[in-house]
Formats: sequence, structure tokens, C-alpha cells
Amino acid sequence: MLFLPMEPGLPDLDRIMEDYGTGLLRLCTLYLKDHHLAQDAVQETFIKVYAKYSSFRSESSEKTWITRIAMNVCRDMMRKRAYRERPEEFSEYMAADASGTPEESAIDRDESIMLLDAIRRLPDIYRQTILLYYYKGFKADEIAKIQHTARSTVNVRLKRGRDMLRTMLKDDTI
Repeated sequence: MLFLPMEPGLPDLDRIMEDYGTGLLRLCTLYLKDHHLAQDAVQETFIKVYAKYSSFRSESSEKTWITRIAMNVCRDMMRKRAYRERPEEFSEYMAADASGTPEESAIDRDESIMLLDAIRRLPDIYRQTILLYYYKGFKADEIAKIQHTARSTVNVRLKRGRDMLRTMLKDDTI
């Protein structure tokens, strides 16, 4: 087998896809509310990462930079007319797997689905912030870099998003 040296400035796309692919797919699915569109968004993200990797300046982590690209791709997709006019698709595979009795598993899955549905109904900026913080595990400073905003703004968005979720979930259970 012949191994060719990589050109300088080009990323190891196999490593990037292995390290970030699954997480980006989950994030894009939650953000776009459609698993198939999310797959397209992740593909487009990797294409942009490959094309623009030489412009990566290490001012943030590679993960933060790639996530920012993915969020921008998702936002661009949501602006398109075809996205706004598509029927809603619900991806239950995003709900958490539960262990225990079948009854406990069903209850946990139902609660997880209710939470994901509530997150999907949040306004875009709160949904994005909640997903990055709770589902992707980014710290407020990293989210601020992704969203090009101040850390205090991220903290306010997290608080408001949680408050909205609390209200939505309380209304849904009554």
C-alpha cells in the first residue's frame, strides 16, 4: 500500500470525521429538527473544514472552530425556503436510551422526547445555546467564541432558555 504525504495546510479529514462526526450529527439533528438535513449539514461542514482548514488560526480549539462552521451551515439551511416549507419530522433516535424495567425505560424515553421537543420549540438563539452547553458540553467561554458574543450574553441566554424550557415543560404536563 502506498502512502502519499499530506500537503501542508490540509487537514487529516479521516481523524476530524472520526473525532467530531457523531457529535456534529446529533447537534445538527437537534438544531434542524430533521435527521436527513442534519446529515447534509454535517457533510457540508466537513467540506468547508477541508476547504478552509488553512485559515484555521488556532485562536480557539479545533472543536470550537468546526462547531461554529456547523452552526453556520445549519443556520444557512434554515434560511432557505425549502427548509421553512418542509413538513416537520421528529427524530426519536435522539431520545436517551434508558436502562431498568420496561416501564422505567418507557417513562424515561417519554420524558426525554418531551424535553427534546421543548428544546426544538425554543427560539433559535436559545436553542443553539442550550444545545451547545448541555448536549455538546461546551463551556460558556467556548460558546461565546462560537456565537461571536460575550460570555455574559451566553449566560443570559442559558438562563432565559432554561426558564422557557421550565415553563414549556410545566405547561405540557398539566
